[in-house]
Amino acid sequence: MCGINGIAGVHDTFRLNDRLVHMNSAISHRGPDDRGTFSVPGCGLGQVRLSIIDLSKEGHQPMISASGRYTLVFNGEVYNFNELKKELADYPYKSRTDTEVILAALERWGKDAFKRFHGMFALGIWDNKEETLTLVRDHTGKKPIYYTGGGSAPFVFSSELRGILQSGWYEGKIDSRALAEFFAYQTVHAPNTILDGVRELMPGQMLVYRKGEIQLEYFYHLNDARHTYKTTGPYHRVKADVKRLLTEAVEKRMVSDVPLGTFLSGGIDSSIITALASQFRPGELQTFNIAFEEEAFSEAPIARMVAKRYNTRHHEIIIPTASLEEEVVRALDAMDFPTTDGVNTYVVAGAAKRAGMTVALSGLGGDEVFGGYWMFPLAQRLHRYRMLGKVPASMRTAVAAAARRFKPGTRTEKLYQILRQPDLNLASWYPHMRRITDAERLRNLISAEPYPTAAQTLAGIASQGQVISEVSLAELGTYLPNILLRDSDQMGMAHAFEIRCPFLDLPLLEYVLSLPDAFKPVRPGKKLLLDTFGDMLPEEVYKRQKMGFTFPWEIWLRGPLRAFAEENIRALQAVPLINAPAVEALWQRFLQGDRSLSWARVWIFVVMGHYIRRHKLHI
Repeated sequence: MCGINGIAGVHDTFRLNDRLVHMNSAISHRGPDDRGTFSVPGCGLGQVRLSIIDLSKEGHQPMISASGRYTLVFNGEVYNFNELKKELADYPYKSRTDTEVILAALERWGKDAFKRFHGMFALGIWDNKEETLTLVRDHTGKKPIYYTGGGSAPFVFSSELRGILQSGWYEGKIDSRALAEFFAYQTVHAPNTILDGVRELMPGQMLVYRKGEIQLEYFYHLNDARHTYKTTGPYHRVKADVKRLLTEAVEKRMVSDVPLGTFLSGGIDSSIITALASQFRPGELQTFNIAFEEEAFSEAPIARMVAKRYNTRHHEIIIPTASLEEEVVRALDAMDFPTTDGVNTYVVAGAAKRAGMTVALSGLGGDEVFGGYWMFPLAQRLHRYRMLGKVPASMRTAVAAAARRFKPGTRTEKLYQILRQPDLNLASWYPHMRRITDAERLRNLISAEPYPTAAQTLAGIASQGQVISEVSLAELGTYLPNILLRDSDQMGMAHAFEIRCPFLDLPLLEYVLSLPDAFKPVRPGKKLLLDTFGDMLPEEVYKRQKMGFTFPWEIWLRGPLRAFAEENIRALQAVPLINAPAVEALWQRFLQGDRSLSWARVWIFVVMGHYIRRHKLHI
């Protein structure tokens, strides 16, 4: 796990090295153990290293292949590197790293090697023979790569936007359409970023730069995952396959030369991961849980039960109200990409790092893969009653409006937006499930239109009548990489801390996506997962209502964080394009306890106001 940077299209090697040093320094928190640069006329690469496998100096990057053809900078982990190494046994290895196995694979298979890697990775590869720079991002988008330039301008890439900003070839400017998208979805969907002219490589995508020209292609696309397996059951065999695949996924992620633990929220997913991980580190596994003074938000008692059952060395992290603002400010300062959902990851990763850990396994992805959100049963109902789409939208809207008046809240608001659509297919209704500000209200807040990137992603999901897999693909293509995985990377690496996600292991992911809906009932949520692993969990874990891993923001924003929130909201109101009176009115409605207004709809303004000030950006 590391941070990588690069510049192409510049022939002055002295200048290349100078800028790479600045870029490395900007992301030095990602790799405190080592750093290096490489440059030839036309290309320079930089890397900061967090040592996890083979802690020796032999893992230094940039690393050059045995033939001298390829120079590599690598961020992430390739979990099947030992299996690949056996196939590539004739390569003259000097280290035990997965980095060198990647180089061996490139020497043997060229770009076909990328399909063989299972893990989380972002690669920057200089081909000295072809004089090309290639960037590669893993199958599900766990590791980011941002880039800008090309043509007559230098081409610059980095693991973080900070690296781009410190390259010397980019002026920090907010993209107005991306800003509107952030207010709509609390994120900006790749390939766009919050910065004008800066792009993000898509999951499973490869970029080739040569003499100013950029070519993009996919070496893998999740939409094809549904065709990997042809499973007809019976159900007991499906359960056995899921148990084997997830156990193998956990075992692969236990490989580490540094201390390792798990994040244990007390929910189903993290409890299963902890139960499986404890088999490989009996009596040694460390677990981490965030507890709150506001008991209604705390899953600490459940997490304690799981920790006790599996004899883990358990840590409870409590954020005292007295130090709340200080902790939140530190988290917001650490944000490379603005996010409303990353403070919790920042806190738990920081606590784990202070306890001596460098790696943790997370339950991230369980809900998206196994159908844990309430939108999954809603999707089945919409599919079952899809003939309602032929009912005039005006009639559907009237019914939904009545429900909204009778029971105001987030769910009825989303249902209102869904029933107003001309059609009830996935591409029509799904964006409203993840949208926090509808189009009409958004136009009142900002004079810019958001990018349609979420809709474009959904349009690429072909309907095959397997609704659960289609919603999973929608989640895996939008919410997961553009919020959860992005937060996991930037907030973990803010502490030089690696977070691994067994539920996103490629063989498991492809298997579950290939299953017909009949094997993935979503009432109760994640039934396949519970039927497979329920006997490993205390009853209290699954016989209770689902809780999201979130902070009590609604209480905090009206209480200890109110002054901090107002300061940043007022700062944002001075930004061109923003309708200051409308934003202020929204904030006042929230303070007055408007039940139809979620905390997220005001927190987005706090985050963005702080982000623009922190990074000295302009529009």
